Amino acid sequence: MNKLYPSPKGDIVSYASAKEYEKNIPVMVESVNSIMTNLNSIENLIGGNPLSVMHENHIHHAKFMTNIFKLNDYELLRNTLKWVLSSYRSRGFKSKYFHKEIETWIKVINENLDSNTSSEIIKIYEWLKSTLDHVEEEISDKTNEIEYPFDSDWEKNKNKFFNLLINGNSSEALSFSKSIVHDKESLEDFYTKIITYSMYEVGLLWEKGLISVAQEHLATSIVMRIMSFLYMNFILVENIKGKAIVTASSNEYHEVGARIISDILELDGWNVIYLGANVPNEELIKIIHEEKPDFISISVAMAFNMSGVKDLISQIRSDSNLDNMKILLGGYAFTFGREAQNKIEADKIALSSCETVETARLWWDDKNEVKF
Repeated sequence: MNKLYPSPKGDIVSYASAKEYEKNIPVMVESVNSIMTNLNSIENLIGGNPLSVMHENHIHHAKFMTNIFKLNDYELLRNTLKWVLSSYRSRGFKSKYFHKEIETWIKVINENLDSNTSSEIIKIYEWLKSTLDHVEEEISDKTNEIEYPFDSDWEKNKNKFFNLLINGNSSEALSFSKSIVHDKESLEDFYTKIITYSMYEVGLLWEKGLISVAQEHLATSIVMRIMSFLYMNFILVENIKGKAIVTASSNEYHEVGARIISDILELDGWNVIYLGANVPNEELIKIIHEEKPDFISISVAMAFNMSGVKDLISQIRSDSNLDNMKILLGGYAFTFGREAQNKIEADKIALSSCETVETARLWWDDKNEVKF
């Protein structure tokens, strides 16, 4: 199916045009909101959703497109488009809404940006417009089933834990966790097989419109509390390797993935400094100078935070005292494609906790290899 709508290639949008688009986001979003609100009153494009949901989508769209233009990563755009259409269609948004939205963005861009900027950017919007029907057809054929890389016993445990999360049974979820985790080996399995895949399924239910934002937040809260308990009771490991800083990117509020990485690295013998979510770039760089880690791991869940991570890495690389710092990226945003690795200048993009640990081990072995 992808061959029917190949992604644009090359640096189609200049950095100057991307910045011009970004600078005009407030006025453009206001215009798009006004036009789409009027259209919705006539054609009921968003089902029974409040207008605030549509308006929020327009803000997210503008932020995400800014990232796309700065990175010129159109494979990321194509793959994310599938997720956006699937999520909003599940919530009652009609197919016609997306066509009208893209047409409206083209109109507003022409009205608000200079001709050179608009000509570059509208090429991408025209591609989006021509691609929508193909993407919707592909979504209709998609099963969305998750394949589990573990045996049926672990799948049964995962299913039980997942159901406890969805029903908000925090005390039972904690008791169940205690019954499974007995040592650091079973703790790592619990993280990588039960928590990770349960949260994948929570996200999938949210994408399909089968659970609310509140239910998703409750499930996340339960997981974070359980992880805190398990950390205090099981992660008492001697630090036999180097030092790592683990954090979520600036403007990123999803931290379950970063916390899993932090704990698993500690289980592997690393001295981990876990900073949590939404750490400003300047403060992170200051901590890197102070702590002098062997590497830093940054989690990015939302694709519209990618250009911010690129800016952070550029700041690190431009610092003569940090230009050799190893940088490892991971998170849900990169499941839409690893093509961003070369543009963002990370040393490695890992799509799983196991891949993260393996990479950290390789770096540690390389650093400590005996030279003859």
